[in-house]
Amino acid sequence: MKVYGREINFKRTVEATINIADMCPDSDIANADKLFDGTYQVSQKTAASFMAILSKGYEDNKSFWDPGYEPNPLTVREALSLESNEFDALFVEAVRAYTGEKPTVETEPPKDKKKVEESSSTEHGSSSTAES
Repeated sequence: MKVYGREINFKRTVEATINIADMCPDSDIANADKLFDGTYQVSQKTAASFMAILSKGYEDNKSFWDPGYEPNPLTVREALSLESNEFDALFVEAVRAYTGEKPTVETEPPKDKKKVEESSSTEHGSSSTAES
């Protein structure tokens, strides 16, 4: 997603996971499900930190693969400065990166699919009845 004129990406690296674990209750990644519990203010600040950590994971990883690349991760301040709808959309992408979930794209079959199949089978002389 493009934010502040640059593409923001996320990656769950070992360092990112360690930093997220440090934010969890008892500094235990097993408590990650409780990470965003609390008041609106606390959960939004935690979400901003979560995004910044995973953005840094992506940027650092990319810089290892491309030595000339200068990492430019999303900062907590930048995340908190977003409009709510942008913040929420970016957070969804960060969660997907953390969980490994791929975005789903729903598609519909062509509206005239049945007509196309019928005309195709009659053009080629095929029949839908089975021979004995």
